[in-house]
Amino acid sequence: MAAQWRARDVEQAARAELQSRAAQADALARGARQLEQVDAAQRQADARLQRAYALGEASLTDALVQRRELLRTLADALAARYDAAQADAMLQLDAGVLWSSPTR
Repeated sequence: MAAQWRARDVEQAARAELQSRAAQADALARGARQLEQVDAAQRQADARLQRAYALGEASLTDALVQRRELLRTLADALAARYDAAQADAMLQLDAGVLWSSPTR
């Protein structure tokens, strides 16, 4: 009887951990999507400023600062995508989905 209670407690703890990791993976994925939207907006702003620079309407400093911001945003978006993919892979691994043997 004690073994059954212990097995049930272990199963509940494992389910709670999986749910926590799933929530974390979802939050990371949402954050990555938001940063991708910010990246798209930064790309548009960069294109406008590069055009203004080419037309002589913006300074080189402004163009370079905008490009630096674009690259920083891109790096943040890529890091967020990596973190989200890593969390998803770990969740699948913990859930037994990743690398599970096929049924025959």
